[in-house]
Amino acid sequence: MKENKTLKIVWIASIVILYLFWGITELVITPAVGGEALEIIKETAGKLLVWALPAWLLMRRFDGEVHVPCREAFRPKREWLAWLCGAALVMLVVHIGIRLRSGGTLLAVNPEFRLYQIISVLCIGLGEELFFRGWLLGAAFEGNTKREWLYVAVNALLFLCIHFPIWIRSGVFISYITSFAFLQIIALSFVFSYSYLRTRSLAVPVLLHAWWDLLCFLQ
Repeated sequence: MKENKTLKIVWIASIVILYLFWGITELVITPAVGGEALEIIKETAGKLLVWALPAWLLMRRFDGEVHVPCREAFRPKREWLAWLCGAALVMLVVHIGIRLRSGGTLLAVNPEFRLYQIISVLCIGLGEELFFRGWLLGAAFEGNTKREWLYVAVNALLFLCIHFPIWIRSGVFISYITSFAFLQIIALSFVFSYSYLRTRSLAVPVLLHAWWDLLCFLQ
């Protein structure tokens, strides 16, 4: 973490606030209200207003101290095309392997898939990548490539923990931990983080994140 006390305090506070808010949303509000409408709002407007907007404002506030300045975060660059295409292809192959090993079919679409979920995966990808990669990783990373793995690992643990409330609510927390299914989240976080650090573009992890979520609708 950079030697800026204000940045450190805001960085920690942003984690505490988001985790408390999202934990209450998943464990208290969602079970009490329920319904598809709430899920749509939570995964679209919620990810944009609660995750993406605060992260973007924080990136602008500390623009000179985050890894990539806001004005460059989504600027098209030729360098990131290889990362995007290569990582997307690897993710597709991995996903197909997982589906086939679990007895799923190759091209079938989950019957629960709805068109609005295309918008949802984009909002989820944008919100989570802005917060975890653009803000949390971007504000912590000091450009020291020798310690790069440490920043990426800490970011992966933070990214893993934000999934705990929904796993608890869904009753899969214990099984995901004991079966080591949580390692998938760790692996994805590493891909998203390194794609961001290498390309200096948030567009790459956002698109890769949305791509993986979309693939999950295959069965």
